[in-house]
Amino acid sequence: MVADAIVGFVDILGYKKLLDILLSDVETIRTFEGIVNDIIIKHAPPHETHELISEEDQAYYKEVFSAFNTRIISDTFIFTLPLSKIKHSCSTRNKSDILHTILFAYFYRIASVCVAIIQKTEHILRGGISLGLHYENDFHHQSDVQLLISKAYVSAHQLERKASKAKKATILVDNSLLDYLAKISFPYVDVFFYKDVDGDICFDFYSCLNNNPEAAKILAKVQRGVTFNLEANKNDDEALRNLLFFVDYHNKQVVKSTINCSHLIIDKAKYCH
Repeated sequence: MVADAIVGFVDILGYKKLLDILLSDVETIRTFEGIVNDIIIKHAPPHETHELISEEDQAYYKEVFSAFNTRIISDTFIFTLPLSKIKHSCSTRNKSDILHTILFAYFYRIASVCVAIIQKTEHILRGGISLGLHYENDFHHQSDVQLLISKAYVSAHQLERKASKAKKATILVDNSLLDYLAKISFPYVDVFFYKDVDGDICFDFYSCLNNNPEAAKILAKVQRGVTFNLEANKNDDEALRNLLFFVDYHNKQVVKSTINCSHLIIDKAKYCH
C-alpha cells in the first residue's frame, strides 16, 4: 500500500574510523552488534510509553507499535512509521489522543536510540526526518526481499546531505512533517524540535532526557565521549566543525531546567582555532 509515512534517516559520524576497528576483528563486530541489539530492544516503543497507556489498552498499542520499523544498514539507522498502520479502534481514547500518543512514542524512540548510540559508541550523529509517500512490502510474510520505495526516505536523506554540507551534527526536519504536525495540533512540537541559529528546524536528541532521573548519568558518558573525540580530531577541521556544532547544542541543552546538568558543560574554547 502506498501511503504517507514518517521516515527518520540517521548516520553515525566518523564511521570510517570505526569501520576499520570493527572489520579488524569479528569479535569486535559481535560486540558492536550486541550494543545495537541492546539499544533497539531496550528502547522498543511499549517500554517507553507504558506510563502513558492504561493497562486495558496495552494490547492495542502493542499491535499499533508493531508498525514502527527500525532498519540498520552499516552506519545508517532508518526509523519508519507508516501513518496508514495507525488504527483508531481503541474504545477509551479519541482519535487525536491515539495519534498524538503514537507520534510521541515514535519521536521519543528516535531520541532515546540516538542518545544511546552517542553514549555507547562515543560518536555523534546527523540526519533528517521527513513525511511523504511511502511503500514497503511485508518482509516477514510476503517475500525474502525487503522492498522500500519512499519519497519520505529520499527527502530525509537529502536533509542529512544538507546538514553534512553545513557541517551540522544535527537531525534536520522538513516542512512537510511540521505542516502535518500543525494540522493535527500535535502538542509536543516544542518538546521534540527546536530552531537553530540558522533558522533550520532540528530534532532535539535530548528530548528523551527531560525530567529523566538518569539524565546526569547518561550525559556524563556523552560528555566524556565527545571530549575524547574533540581531542582525537583537534587537527581535523571538518570533524572538528561537526563536533563543535554538537558541543554548542549540548551546552545549551544541559542548562535547561528540565535537564539541569550545567556541571556537564563541555569546554569548547581550546578547540576553537
